[in-house]
Formats: sequence, C-alpha cells, structure tokens
Amino acid sequence: MPLITKSHEDAETKMKLRTVELCDFKSVAHTELLDCEDFNVLVGKNNSGKSNILSGIVFFFTHLHADSLVSAIEEALKPSLFHQTDEGPANKSQVALTFVMSADEIQSLLNEIETEAPQIKNTLESMRSHNLLHLSLSVIRDPFVAFVDKVEVSPSGAPGGRMTLLSTGDEAGRELAKRHLTASSLHSAITAAERNATRVADRDEISRTYALNRAVEDISGAQRIALQSRLERTNPSRWRDIFEEVVGSWKDELKEHDLEELSHRLTTFTGEATTVPDYIWRLLDRVKSIRVLYLSEQRRPVGSNEAQQLLRLKVRRGGNTELQAIQATVKNLLSVQVDAFESATPRIPAPRTFSARPTNNALSAEMDVDNFLVQINGSGVREALRLILDVRFQEPDILLVEEPEVHLHPALEFNVLQYLKQQSQLRQIFITTHSTNFLDSAETSSVFLVAKPISTTARKIALDSLDEEIPRELGLRLSSVFMFDRLLFVEGPSDEAILRQLAFRMKIDFGRQSIGFVRMGGARNFAHYANASTMSILSRRQVKVWFVIDRDERTEEEISRLASMCGDWANLHILARRELENYLLDPAAIAKFIAKKTNGQSRPTADEVGTALSEVAEELKATTVAKMIARKYCTPLYFDMSEAKLDSPDDIASRTLSQLGRMSARLAELASSVESDVSKMEVEMSANWSERKLVSAPGTELLDGVAKRFGCRYRKDRDGAIIASFMEPISIDSNLQRLLREVVTG
Repeated sequence: MPLITKSHEDAETKMKLRTVELCDFKSVAHTELLDCEDFNVLVGKNNSGKSNILSGIVFFFTHLHADSLVSAIEEALKPSLFHQTDEGPANKSQVALTFVMSADEIQSLLNEIETEAPQIKNTLESMRSHNLLHLSLSVIRDPFVAFVDKVEVSPSGAPGGRMTLLSTGDEAGRELAKRHLTASSLHSAITAAERNATRVADRDEISRTYALNRAVEDISGAQRIALQSRLERTNPSRWRDIFEEVVGSWKDELKEHDLEELSHRLTTFTGEATTVPDYIWRLLDRVKSIRVLYLSEQRRPVGSNEAQQLLRLKVRRGGNTELQAIQATVKNLLSVQVDAFESATPRIPAPRTFSARPTNNALSAEMDVDNFLVQINGSGVREALRLILDVRFQEPDILLVEEPEVHLHPALEFNVLQYLKQQSQLRQIFITTHSTNFLDSAETSSVFLVAKPISTTARKIALDSLDEEIPRELGLRLSSVFMFDRLLFVEGPSDEAILRQLAFRMKIDFGRQSIGFVRMGGARNFAHYANASTMSILSRRQVKVWFVIDRDERTEEEISRLASMCGDWANLHILARRELENYLLDPAAIAKFIAKKTNGQSRPTADEVGTALSEVAEELKATTVAKMIARKYCTPLYFDMSEAKLDSPDDIASRTLSQLGRMSARLAELASSVESDVSKMEVEMSANWSERKLVSAPGTELLDGVAKRFGCRYRKDRDGAIIASFMEPISIDSNLQRLLREVVTG
C-alpha cells in the first residue's frame, strides 16, 4: 500500500523529539512526556489537558519559526498561556523540549563552536557523547514575549551531566525582548513605508487627506507619528523624498540597534558574552527546519484548496504518479475513490483593495469522492481525507493530531490507526484519543495517561498495566459492541489483533462492512456469550455472529457440543490448526519480526528460521502429547447432588461418601490406563508427526522457542500481530482467508 512517500534515510535526517516538559503552561502546573517514541498516544478524560500538551509543542515551534530567540505573543493567546491557581495566574511559563541529535549533527555543532572559539578545541572532545539537545522556552510578562532561555546538551542516561551552551536569564531575556520589539517595529515600518511610497502623487486637498492616510498605512507607534508629521508639513510633490529620508534614518537606527551590545550578560559555553554566539543561531536554525503539522480538534474542512492541489498534479510532470499513489492510499484506507476536476462554476475572485496587487486567476477545482462532491460525503470520510492529504502535501517531520477517530465509525478506526503507524516510520506522531482501538494495538508501546486531579499531569503507562488503567479512565461500556452489523467473537485480544492484521494484509475492509470484535476471555467463556438470550438479541438486530476458537486438544464430540450451543444464528469456526499462532509460522515473516524485535542485531534468513521451526517443533513433541493426556485426564470431577434426598445430616454424609467413592473409582480407572494411553498417543503422533508437527505443536511455545534461538522472546499479547503484518497474502492459509472473506460477505 503506497502510504509512505519519502525514504527512511530522509526520515533520519531530522532531530527526534525525546522529552516534552511544561511548567505553568495553560492547565499544566508541571508535567513531562518522557521517552517519546515514533508513535505516541495521549489518552484521558475530556478536559484533562491532552490538547494543552500538544499546543505546548506547537507553541514552541511557532516561536522558533517567528524568530530564532525572541518573539512577541499574539494578543489572542495572552489570557490563556499562564497556569491559573487560587492565587492567580503564574508570572512565567516554560516549554522545554529535548531532542536526540545524530552523530553528524553533533559533529556539525562541535565544528561550529571550534570555528568561533578555537582556543577550546580540546575541551570539545568531552561533548562528543552529548547527543541530547535541551531547549527551554520561557514566556514572561512586561513585555509579553517568549524567548529561548536555555540551550544545553547532555549524554543519554546522564540527566545530571548537562553542559550549557546558552543561558539567558530573566533580565537578559527582558532586554532581548524589548530590543526585539523595537527591531520588529522598525522592520515593519520600513517594509510598509517602502511599499506606501509607490502610491503617493500630487493630489488636490480632498485627495491629499486620502493619500496621507494611505501613505502611513500599516505603520504604527512613534514611526507613524514621525512620518505623518513630516508629510503634513511637506508638499505632496516632495513626499517621495521624505520617504527616502525617513526610511534611510530608520535603516541607520536598525543597524545601530543590531550592533549594540547587551547590558545584561549571557552565559555561553565559551564564557560570558554580550551577544548570542553564531553557533547558537545555526543550531536553532536546524531546530527551526523541523516541520510540524498540527491538526486540532476543530479542523478546516477539506474542499477547494485540496482539490486545486490534486488537479495541479494532473498537469505537472510526474504528478500523475503521485496522484495515483494518493488515490491508492485513500482507496485502501477508506474504500472510496477520490479525484479532482475543473469546476463547472467559475471561482469568484476576491474584491480588489487599494493595496491589492493583480494575481493570476486561481485554479477553479472541485473534489469528488465516489463521484459525489466531497462536501456531501460523510464527516468521517472528510476528516480522514483531511489527515491523509495534509500529511501528503505538507510532509511534516512531527505530526500532532487531536482525536483522529473523530466522526469515524469505530470499525474504520483500525484503518486510520494502521495508516498512522506506517507514517510513524517516517515522522514522529503524537495523537490524543478516546478510542480503545488506538490502545489495544499490539504495537502501541508509547502511551501517556493524562489526568487533571488539580492540574494536568501525564505519565507513561507500562504495557502490562494498560488493560487495568485505560478502561477505568475512559469509562468504557460493553454495550459498544452492539454498534456493529457483524461480530467476531474471539478468545482474546491477541486473536483480534492477528485477525485484523491478516485481513488488512489481504486488503479486506472490516471497517467498510461494520465488523466488530468481542473478546471472550478464553474458550471457557464460550457458553456465556453463546447463550440463547444473547443470540436472540443479536438476531433481532440482524447482527451476524461468528465464533473463532482454537482447536487445542478438542475431540470431535466436544466440537459437536459447542456447535449445538450456537443455534441457527451464529457460525462456529474451530481452527484446523491447534491455535491461531500456528497460522503465523511463515519463515519470511518471522525473520522480519526477529530483525525488528532485536533492533537489527539478529537478521536470520527465511531458510534459517524454517530450519529452527522444524527443530523446535521436534523438541515440543513430548509437550504436545502431554497436553493431549492432560486434556483427557485432568478434566474436573464434580459432586452430583441433584437427585439426592437430604433430610438429615446422615443423608448428607451418606451422599457425600457415595460421591467420593464414585470419584475415587473414576480416578483409579484413569490411573490404570495412563501408561497405555500415553504409549498409544505417542504411536499415533509419531505416525504422521513430520507432516503435522507445525499444525499440532503449541504455536505460542513454538514461536517463542524459535525467537529465543535468535536472541529475543515471543510475547503472545503483542507480537502475533507484528508477525501477521509481515505476512504476504499468498502465505496466509486458504481456510483462514476463506473465513475472513466470509465474515465480510456474510
């Protein structure tokens, strides 16, 4: 599926975000996102502050893109930036990000410091292992600005070993802020004045007033007063000369301003300084080059702008290939066809203003989804298109998405999840969500639980505690399973993850058909879910049902008994192989899994894995026989008091002794036949073991045994779906393919 648009090498050229720390920012008194990975999920109740954490990341990069060290705060943001307490708002907010630098980035930094300060060349060697870059952004009042107050580096695993490259301090920060505001005002005045100078000409008294207003348009403060005063005292025929004189004086003032040293000193790696070192500017420029895309909860509707971009691809050299890739991605994820065409209705140009310049006519275009205008399609399709097209056209290095599942039917969430996971190979992704599909996935290892007991806090959750913490925090209800048209009952979460991934590999669209999963918690709970009342409710709602159960050591008699419990409405599928993991024994897929699991430290070939599978299966022969024996001989024996007449203690004692005698006789009978049954099963197993061992041996233990040979372990709760994601459709068992297609077609 063509979801990835740039090479893995390109993805490694940017710094990776490791840690996010917020102090007195919006609803956050203090919290951290530690050890961020490629795919990060923030979960929590409504109003817990998930969006504020993402907005902190956005605020940081917005500041750097506005100016490298200092920037003014937009008026609309000022009331909400500082954390509120009972004593009032905080006086200072901080957003600190930690990045992981590559060896090349570290070397570039060392070279730049050495160029500026060659006398400390020998000292720089101690920095070569400092691969973490810490940048702290402070927001202060009076003036209301943000500035970078600290730039530090440290080695991984040594939180106390930071070296300071730049420390600004509040006083120097305020001085930098005031100078920045002055310089920004001069820059704006110069730009506006040079533009306005081309508008002026000789006019009569009435038009002179109009022209004077236009001459000082977009110029404010002291610069406006000074320019307007000069123009009012001068004949319009000399206004151009006045502009030249005034702009020239402003440029001179700006040059002097840039050369002026700070009165409050900065702390740098090379000592105290009154100017910001060049290596800091270059380092910040590299951070500025990180592209961030933020899709907030209130997203701009997809429409004419995206249609124009798609339409341009049709007429651009090489664009048709990119368009086809976009169409294939949308088709695979959403099961719809997207295209763009020139609009039959001409686009009405915007009204001309005094300062507007002539522009080329905008391309008039409209987007179709399955031959209908995108505007009349469902919200879920439009929201998913917004995500896919923004990522495709903007190619961010960091993608921040609030609730990607919004407006999506739960069955479609899995497709969007798979898309985001594949994109995380190329870019870091942070999402907020209320969807369990984004948490139950076998590969979601970086999950942060966000809560707000008093202020917003976030903590990374250990995978083993996900099942305990997430449902309680999200307030999940079992009734949500009734939102689907078809239900697939499976033994546990690993079975669901594997079947979903296999269907995804086969390009079977569970989401399009509104198919949901119910986890039974093991086949022992089959009777609970297959009871008549549950099946009656589902049948009245026309919800079709399939039960998928491991064969294990079940006899044909047991299978018939289970089938009789399903009734006419439900379909029972007992796997032909011992368990679902036995369908994952594809050597090529397992080889890729081992390489991923060991971070490339072990890269066996498919042939080597195939040999290991055969050998480990041989080692499990006795275990397989033992499980069959245990199935027969370890079946529980129960007291039967149903027909007993219990009128007195003597009756109870008599009945109890009778039942104990019956059970003892049964145990003696079983004990007498153990050796002969073991021998018989051993002979039967040996007769066709070489052909049946990969089908009959316990699949989970088989996969774990192979994994251990190559330096890792197989975890049933998460690794099955990973192996399934590496399987080619042709390697998926035909019976299993038939089942998955049957569920879709009904």
